[in-house]
Amino acid sequence: MKVWLRIFLVGLAAVLPAVGQDAAALRRERDGLIERGLWKDAVTFYQEKLSPLSDGESGNDLGKAVEALARLSDAKGFDALVEESVAGHRENPEVLLAAATAYAGAVKHGAIVAG
Repeated sequence: MKVWLRIFLVGLAAVLPAVGQDAAALRRERDGLIERGLWKDAVTFYQEKLSPLSDGESGNDLGKAVEALARLSDAKGFDALVEESVAGHRENPEVLLAAATAYAGAVKHGAIVAG
């Protein structure tokens, strides 16, 4: 019984720092990555830590992640990132507006074939 309690407490101690970090601290950390030009790290940080948050700043978070993808010239990751964000935040109007803005500003490659 004591062994299971110790295992539980160790596992809980490993998870709590990430859960206990407030959104403002996470956003400051993301902004630090962006200021240093670590675009890939900023996208990964968004996907792992900021994407689960749903508040008034979540749309801005998505916008910055999309901007980081654009800096990486990663058009293939764009659709997946935006679709995952929308799927996870269907009730958050800021995320939906940021997704619509991202799609409107996305680079479009295409051609009309046969008229």
